[in-house]
Amino acid sequence: MSTVETTHSAYEPSTGSRIGAFASTVLAMFGARLAALVAARSARRTARLLDNLSDSQLKDIGLSRSDIWWIVRSERGQAGSSVERS
Repeated sequence: MSTVETTHSAYEPSTGSRIGAFASTVLAMFGARLAALVAARSARRTARLLDNLSDSQLKDIGLSRSDIWWIVRSERGQAGSSVERS
């Protein structure tokens, strides 16, 4: 005769799945934070590179000093897609 173990309900999550869900959440938060740090670093680098250009170089590529802030802000994803610069 065989025996069937009935101590675990099919509807209760096991400890392993709860730990797995927690680990997934922690990794997702870590990944989001890492992505934000990478974006901020890239924005600072862009601002530094553009700030080092002369006014005539900026004019050659169709920019002014006041445009640097808009470019850095849009690179970090904070400017809306409907915002247009004139």
